[in-house]
Amino acid sequence: METDQSFQDRTVVGQALRRLRERAGLRERELAERLGREVAYISELETGRLDTRWHTVLQFLRALDASLGDLTAEIEDGPGEGDLGDETPVTGS
Repeated sequence: METDQSFQDRTVVGQALRRLRERAGLRERELAERLGREVAYISELETGRLDTRWHTVLQFLRALDASLGDLTAEIEDGPGEGDLGDETPVTGS
């Protein structure tokens, strides 16, 4: 049985991977192509709906030219100001 903590942990890692992807300037589709995966897989992983194995995380990092240290820093820093946790564009006033 899944716990709330398990879902929260997956969400934190997924959000950190999303921020790394966005920092790399890639859309979900581009990352999916690099990994040979479906776009839905990327989305589910980034939103915490999908559990993943370490080798998958490492594949993501290689595709993003990022390190485990980069991922750790993203997890520790958490979402930045204005990070909506989705791909909704931010509009200026």
